[in-house]
Amino acid sequence: MKKANREDVGSNSMDMISELPKHILQRILYFLSQKDAVRTSVLSKSWRNIWCTRPNLDLRGPYLSRNIKEFLTLVENTLQRYCDQRLSLEEFHLSIWLKKIWYHELVSLLEKWIPRLTNMGMKEFRLSICSKGNPRLFDLDLPPVVFEPESLQHLHVYGFKLDRKAIERIVLLKNLRSLHLEKVDIEDDEVFQKIISNGPSIETMRIENCEGSRNINVGNLRRLKDFHSSGFNLGEANRERCSFEISHQSIETIFITHGNLLFHKGAEFRFLDDLRLRGVRLLPDNLSSCKFPSLKRLFLDHCDGFEVIELFIDAPKIKSFEYRGGFVPSITFATALNEWDSHIYVRSTNASSSWWFIKLNELLMSLSQSNIRSLAIRYIYHPWNIVHEPQFVIPDKPVVVESVKLKCDDSTLFSPLLNGVFRICRPRNISDFVIVEWDMDVIECLWKIFMERESGDKDESFRGFWKRELEEVSMEIYDDNRKEWSPTHFSELRYYVQVKLIRARFALKWRENFNLPDFEPLHYSIN
Repeated sequence: MKKANREDVGSNSMDMISELPKHILQRILYFLSQKDAVRTSVLSKSWRNIWCTRPNLDLRGPYLSRNIKEFLTLVENTLQRYCDQRLSLEEFHLSIWLKKIWYHELVSLLEKWIPRLTNMGMKEFRLSICSKGNPRLFDLDLPPVVFEPESLQHLHVYGFKLDRKAIERIVLLKNLRSLHLEKVDIEDDEVFQKIISNGPSIETMRIENCEGSRNINVGNLRRLKDFHSSGFNLGEANRERCSFEISHQSIETIFITHGNLLFHKGAEFRFLDDLRLRGVRLLPDNLSSCKFPSLKRLFLDHCDGFEVIELFIDAPKIKSFEYRGGFVPSITFATALNEWDSHIYVRSTNASSSWWFIKLNELLMSLSQSNIRSLAIRYIYHPWNIVHEPQFVIPDKPVVVESVKLKCDDSTLFSPLLNGVFRICRPRNISDFVIVEWDMDVIECLWKIFMERESGDKDESFRGFWKRELEEVSMEIYDDNRKEWSPTHFSELRYYVQVKLIRARFALKWRENFNLPDFEPLHYSIN
């Protein structure tokens, strides 16, 4: 028997699909993007117009102003065709960038389109309406018709003014699942709360670079899972922080940049998995009393409110903790049920003083139940930093740290900085340098510190100690091809400066069971 040609088999398969009923072909196209659905029009005659009748439309307007009129005409003609043929439209996604000159025409069309879409049985409505190119970003009022369709599931608003007039016709948006407000001027707290009270099913909320409202209370959103806010009230005219009140147990992720975070005392966030805060003021007593039984990631970046108060984090399932800031915090964690990692980045003008290292030692000791993956210290030196602290007790067992990265304005400060670091921890490697001219100066400085013999310097009493405990120092570079660190010699590093960007580090090997000697209290006096 003659074997069928592969091309014939493919052609016959396509013909068989083309013979399927029209409603089946429409359902096939339902699972394709708008772009791919249009492409099927070239397959055969029977496919030519199927994409025009599929039960979901995703129409994205042009960014260029000269094509807006053409786009609006396309939307109008498409919806009219669906009406004329009595086709159902389950999902309708409309995204458009709008200049002020087209505002009134779009409002008129939306007033016409939305009732028509409702009559066609629309179940999911996504609207992204963006103000573009206006002299002042918030010149345009959000059309009230936006809040009228009950089938609205996803709403994205960009660059409009959200006032009382915009919500005067709002209905109960029981299907609204996600609300994304970007560069929106919210008139006051009542306007925002009106939207919240009419969107009880909201699961995802994003508020980006908005202005106006001073208090965002989402405690009544019982289905809220993801809350993101960034840049709220960061404009020139609004320096006051916005307060965010979040209290419901359903929340799973919280990302907030700039603001005040209000947690109720003793609240239990049963499903909160990821908490990331940047530039946020905390109420430490409230936070310390909360329970986070599912929290796996905690990220605190230049937050405040707990400079002199200890934070207690009750998160037994924590997997990753990262702190970045301008002070050394006091933070303790409940006993974790599994292994977890921590990362610390501190910038300070006081990193030359004994008390600063005492605070840092306390932090490292409290995190010693974790794998401390990185400790980065950015020392901003000022000439008046002359500190004489009376005591510095060396811990019996310095904490093991995977990687330490040091950065300071003057390379001569690396020696006392290293002494302080080596008093409190045992890093496996120092820094992660990129081999360029400016980093080579730092690498050479550190290499001399590690390699030089006793010089009689004022910090030599302690340097002699860590030099005896430090068994081996070697240079390593990162091999991008093999995705691993490989040994190299210090003399070879200059070659890489001329070749390409290469990462390098100092690998340190410490002697085990080394008895720590007694030393005089640590005094730093940097002139």
